[in-house]
Amino acid sequence: WNANNCRVNQPFYASSNPRIRVVEFGDSIRNIRYNFCYQFDSLTTVIYPKHVKRIGGYAFYDCDKLTEFTIQDSVTTIAGSAFYGCDNLTTVEWGKNLKTIGAEAFLSTGLRSLILHEGIDSIAQRAFADCNKLKVVSIPSSLRCIDGISSGTMNNSNKTFYQSYYIDSVYWNANNCLVNQPFYASWNPRIRVVEFGDSIR
Repeated sequence: WNANNCRVNQPFYASSNPRIRVVEFGDSIRNIRYNFCYQFDSLTTVIYPKHVKRIGGYAFYDCDKLTEFTIQDSVTTIAGSAFYGCDNLTTVEWGKNLKTIGAEAFLSTGLRSLILHEGIDSIAQRAFADCNKLKVVSIPSSLRCIDGISSGTMNNSNKTFYQSYYIDSVYWNANNCLVNQPFYASWNPRIRVVEFGDSIR
C-alpha cells in the first residue's frame, strides 16, 4: 500500500479479506492510518518505511497473530488503541524518538517487558492495562505525563498499568512526572523490586 493521499480508512475489511498475512507500506506513506489493519486475524508481518511519523488509532487492533513489532526511530506518536487486543504481541522494539503513547494503545497485549528510551514525554490512560505477561517496566527521565495527567492522582481504573498483575520489577527515573502512585497495589500486587534512577531528587 503506497497511496499516501488516499484518505480512506480501512480499505480492506477483516471479514471480507480474512487471510491477509503480510502488509507492506510503500515509501510514500507518512502515517499508518486509523483502522488500517483492524482485526486482521492472520496478520504476522508488517513492513513500513523508516520515515513514518505516526501509527494511527486502532491501526493493528486485535491482530491476534502479530507477535513482534518494530517501532521505527522516525515514529513520534502511537495513537490510542493502536495495538489493543494483540494478545500474542510479546516483543516490541521501541523507537528512540517516540514521544507519545495514546490511551489503551497496548491494552491486553502479550508484552513481556517495557523499556522505553529517553525522549518519551507522555503515556496516556490504560496504555498498558491488562498486560498479564508484562514483568519488567523501565521509565526514563524524560517522561512528564502518565495516566494522561502531569500531576496529582488519576482514578485507579484509568491508571496506565491497570490490572497488569504480573509486573515484577520497576525502574523509575521520571523526576519531572508529578503523578502520585503510577503503580497501584491492587492492580500491580507482585512488584518485588523498585529501582529509582539518578534523576530522582
